[in-house]
Amino acid sequence: EINTQVHSSARSYYSEIMMPFRKNIAKHVRTVSEIAPLIIATAHGPVWKKPSEIIKLYEKWTSDEVRAFVTIPYVSMHESTRIAVSFFAERLKSNGIEVILRNLAHKPESLMIETGELIYDLVDAAGIVFAFPTVLGGPHPAILYAAMTANAMSPKTLVAGMICSYAWASKATDTVNAVTGSFRSERIDPLMIKGLPVGDDFKRLEEYADEFSNLVLSRI
Repeated sequence: EINTQVHSSARSYYSEIMMPFRKNIAKHVRTVSEIAPLIIATAHGPVWKKPSEIIKLYEKWTSDEVRAFVTIPYVSMHESTRIAVSFFAERLKSNGIEVILRNLAHKPESLMIETGELIYDLVDAAGIVFAFPTVLGGPHPAILYAAMTANAMSPKTLVAGMICSYAWASKATDTVNAVTGSFRSERIDPLMIKGLPVGDDFKRLEEYADEFSNLVLSRI
């Protein structure tokens, strides 16, 4: 059986290099499977003495199969977004959804690292929720970078949403929608929260999580 480190490295390579070409890669995987090679010696990576191991993984990754799993890339400047996504994520979990939070800005190097992990998630995530504050009327630059990078991967994610905090006016969600055109996901209307979540905002977050969960579970 493939050890965890090799599996993770193979998946990372697929997610960051191969995923945008998923349909074409699937055709080549079928061809290789039909040939039934005794060994696969890759130009980038290990020698596979049991080719069926990596072939099965690629068959799964390039398929339309997703898991009841939601990835949430987020940025929080004044705690508003962090509080909102933490509450939202717990509600998703209570609905039977696996969740992972990707904090894009908690360290100077986080943007690159967490965006790479986000791409890794998108190999089989059924849903994605971008969560971010408004900065000068638009989205925080870190979420914009992550959204554009994820869009380039043409993921098979089924459901997409947004949680956006603001103080005055905001066009941030329009911008994120505009740069994620490659997502074929069903999109639900963004949830807008003014300032720190208080009172009724938590009820709205519950309802948003329930709607998102129902959509994910009905499509996998």
